Amino acid sequence: MVPAPRASRWAWYALAVLVATNLFAMVDRHIFLLLAEPIRKALALSDLQLGLLQGTGIALFTALASYPLGWLGDRFDRRWVLAGCIAVWSAAVLACGLAQDFGQLLLASAMVGAGEAGLGPIVYALIPLLFFGAQRQLANSIFAVTAVGGGALALALSGQLVTWVESARPGLPSALQGLDGWRLSFFAAAMPAPLMILLVLTIAFALKARASSGVALAPGRETSGALLADERITMGAYLRRNRKTFLSFYLGTGLGGFAFAAVIVWLAVISARLYNQTPAQIGAALGAGQLFSAGAGFLLSVIGLRVMGARLGPRLPLRGMWVASLCSAPICLGLLVADSAQQLYVLYAVYGACLTLSVMLFPTVLQSLSPGHLRGRTAALQGIVTMACAATAPPLVGWVSDQFSQRPNGLVLAVVTVAVPAIVLSTVLLRWCEVHGFQRTADDAARLDAEAAA
Repeated sequence: MVPAPRASRWAWYALAVLVATNLFAMVDRHIFLLLAEPIRKALALSDLQLGLLQGTGIALFTALASYPLGWLGDRFDRRWVLAGCIAVWSAAVLACGLAQDFGQLLLASAMVGAGEAGLGPIVYALIPLLFFGAQRQLANSIFAVTAVGGGALALALSGQLVTWVESARPGLPSALQGLDGWRLSFFAAAMPAPLMILLVLTIAFALKARASSGVALAPGRETSGALLADERITMGAYLRRNRKTFLSFYLGTGLGGFAFAAVIVWLAVISARLYNQTPAQIGAALGAGQLFSAGAGFLLSVIGLRVMGARLGPRLPLRGMWVASLCSAPICLGLLVADSAQQLYVLYAVYGACLTLSVMLFPTVLQSLSPGHLRGRTAALQGIVTMACAATAPPLVGWVSDQFSQRPNGLVLAVVTVAVPAIVLSTVLLRWCEVHGFQRTADDAARLDAEAAA
């Protein structure tokens, strides 16, 4: 057997830049979570409107833009596509700080989601191009664990950013000193955009593709999906003949995202509203929880591969996903009996460990189910489903919370009412996918790859 090509230093540099870009995106995303309560008070928003801003504004437009941006990434230099995405979402973050009412803020948050939509499909399409064999799984794991751990850092940075803005206010120009702190925080969050664009444009994907794979590429098409132009089956045809597998997997992962959005989007509001936590306290606590989640999820994945790998083989990642989903249901129910912010944060950390395990295993499952020339688009389509599901959760929780407004814990009850049924159904669908469709579809993808390589 010919050994897989080793990744060059440019590949690892590219991965580091992608991780840093994802961290920047997460700061821009999490700053909204921490500022949700001050924004609600300043603009006199209802919980339903707040949920629409955090759910529909970002997640739904991320879903709508995901596939078109994945299509662009398949046909043009992915560095420039990603650089354009950074420019769009950073400008939209600035617009959030300028918004004067609910409508303007909704439009700005929607554009944040639209800009960030290209990140996932580009990363999932690039990793198989940059890394081969066992190093591909290593790269997937590194990006996944740093994405979750980076979320912890992003939360902590977001909280510190809010605090820093207030301390820096006396030194700001007079035109800015009178602005609300949440507006200044949005402005500060967008500042690193030019640097990130320059870093993305320095990635030498073309050199890496030639040096590691030995594939002769057409000029100007090195960083696009054009090298996979020999498509033996179209996207639509492949999905149709494996529709039950992809339907169960997409909906299973989508409902998992729905449940997590129902919890994480409102946890900061619960902490501020019920326990008078400040943005800095919330950011530090949730950041620490995500650090725990990243470490625990990584260890669980390593132990699972070692203990169960020989017996379950390729089905192990999917098995781990639905077991993690099943375990998260009682954790979510525990929110009902929590009576302090600290207990909320502990439950979030344990819930996050289950999510981290799924996030680490998810890329391997999707790559196993998809032939090489369709991976970017299947990832984009999965992102559409997950984001569409996640978009509906926060406003639904907000609406239920408005119905429970007379109860002291109405918001917590609304979160659990919305999230737990979704967790249960997600577990059932992922279990069905493992038992009835996974192996057949994985064999189909492997056969198509073998035919393309022949």
